Amino acid sequence: TSCGACSDVCEAVDPLTAIWVLRHELVRRGAELPGRLDRIHANIREHGNMFGPKPAADVPALPSEGEDVFFAGCGVRSSQPQVMRAVSTILKQAGIEVAYLADAERCCGFIPGYDGEGSLMEEQAFSNVEALRRAGAKRVIVSCAHCYRALTVDYPQVVGDLPFGVVHFSELLAELIAEGRLEFDAPLDETVTYHDPCFLGRHSGIYDAPRAVIEAVSGVTLKEMESNRRWPYCCGSGAMIVSLCYPEFAANVTSERLDEAGRAACSIVTGCTTCVSRMAGFARKKKLDVEIFDLSVFAARAMGIAD
Repeated sequence: TSCGACSDVCEAVDPLTAIWVLRHELVRRGAELPGRLDRIHANIREHGNMFGPKPAADVPALPSEGEDVFFAGCGVRSSQPQVMRAVSTILKQAGIEVAYLADAERCCGFIPGYDGEGSLMEEQAFSNVEALRRAGAKRVIVSCAHCYRALTVDYPQVVGDLPFGVVHFSELLAELIAEGRLEFDAPLDETVTYHDPCFLGRHSGIYDAPRAVIEAVSGVTLKEMESNRRWPYCCGSGAMIVSLCYPEFAANVTSERLDEAGRAACSIVTGCTTCVSRMAGFARKKKLDVEIFDLSVFAARAMGIAD
């Protein structure tokens, strides 16, 4: 799943990095990738996003240039516009006007970078970094954990030092709350649990910020799952490679994670739009009595911001 647990436990060998290197070498030698990955690669090359020529979702109109730029990612652009609406509205209330690259934003290249097609990720890295530079970005704000990992870890290895900083929205939100620049005016009387995304937690070390945001909401009780922070299971997406290529295995992983979440609360908050998509889609299919929220949408609810 690329969750990173193997390398977290076995630091001396770092098996996950070895697996990635082997994947890239196999592809370089001509290994055939599963068909679904080939289609994603084609969509990224031809349309700039993994989903192809489908129309963009109803995202808010934002300036195309600015020092603070929101990097939306394919999922938000195509199917979760509520995340961009929440992020932009929350930040506006804190006095931060964010820009958005719109059509100039391309897929971050995360999937090809992890399935062995490294040259395609490199193309996306150079394109996005240049677009962000032209937009005047000093700080890039990201809500997808996959995009965050790509921009903070993978891109510098490809293009060198970035001409801007990168922050996950959970970090920025926690900072604004601590500074007193944001207040939650709509108390939520509910118990929630938090799912640590693999690429935000184990890969990036961000555990405290999302929890600080949740705990700042009046009326909310945060109840942890049995496996949390460093030790949780993947949501089942598996860098989207597992869910696309091994759906039966992915379903088992998602089912186990949601079973554990259900023992803690009926509302799940997470800091990754990919995790939201994966778990919410599975819950709808199985008719599970659970709600899954991206942290930005959860925070917007607590601020009385209607979607």
